[in-house]
Amino acid sequence: MSERESQTEIVEQLQTLCPDVIIVHGSGLHMSKKTESGYKSSWDARMRLTAAGGLWEGYHDQGKNVKVMVVGGDNYPTLAPSIAETMKEVLMRIGIPEKDIVVVGEGGNTVSDDEQIIEVMQREGFGNAIDISSGYHEVERFLSGKRGTRFVSAEEILKERHRFYPQVITDIYESQSIKDLIKSQEHRVLLLSIPVFGKGLYEWLSRKLRGRGPEGGAVVTVFDPYGLQKMAGKKK
Repeated sequence: MSERESQTEIVEQLQTLCPDVIIVHGSGLHMSKKTESGYKSSWDARMRLTAAGGLWEGYHDQGKNVKVMVVGGDNYPTLAPSIAETMKEVLMRIGIPEKDIVVVGEGGNTVSDDEQIIEVMQREGFGNAIDISSGYHEVERFLSGKRGTRFVSAEEILKERHRFYPQVITDIYESQSIKDLIKSQEHRVLLLSIPVFGKGLYEWLSRKLRGRGPEGGAVVTVFDPYGLQKMAGKKK
């Protein structure tokens, strides 16, 4: 089976499912002069949102009532909105009504986000769920497996749906920065796998590596793992 046939099969399989909710994981904020809050979702978060929006539209066209849960906290709330709130704005701009969006913006890292997801799923009565993140995010893949939700990378969906992405994504995953990031993710999964102490070790590491915005404000991600900000300026 060719890679393209495999990608098509994944998208077709997802469209035949009947999830209660599509969970979209955030990925930090970028400063922006073009938004009211002064911040916008990072490039990889917007790729995840694009993938989720396409899935939601397909389910909506089939008459399925599927919610989209956007996840991402605000570690230092003095300056910026939560990551989830900025993601909600993107989804509404691409046509998903506010009533179909569930905001989960109280977590401080991937593990605490996971706790919030479980709590909201139980409260809202969500059973079946699809988790969308980036393919490199092994921690979210690991936690999704523990929750019993279906993990799918945004890249798997976008390679099929958007002609701009296949070569871009291929180039990105051949870069050393992504290879290093994947190795780091694998190390974090090993931490989480340690009985009893794993979660505490992970949260300690997250605090040690956490960046802060100006004046000790909101977390600001300057890492653009897809290189899309630079590439976008070259694409016509």
